[in-house]
Amino acid sequence: MLISLERTGGVAGLTMAASVDTATLPAEEATSWETLVSQLDWAALRRAAPPPPGARDLFEYELTVRLPSGVVEQATLTQPGLPPPARQLIETLMARAAPC
Repeated sequence: MLISLERTGGVAGLTMAASVDTATLPAEEATSWETLVSQLDWAALRRAAPPPPGARDLFEYELTVRLPSGVVEQATLTQPGLPPPARQLIETLMARAAPC
């Protein structure tokens, strides 16, 4: 499973990115990442409301996951209103993020 995140926006406008390929991780760590992804409701994430008007300095997250089946799930999320499972995955990925 390949998990990728790109964060844009914010006051400084710095783009950050992170990715994790669970196939390259020890089994226990891979399972932790896969558990985080399994908690996401992709349909609900894709229906998430856009940011309020005038909210230019909020972070926007582009989350992409290539599942072992080859299916690619993708959602664009904004800072306010991130559901807890997505927030946890994003925070974990951001700990690995680097500027693009």
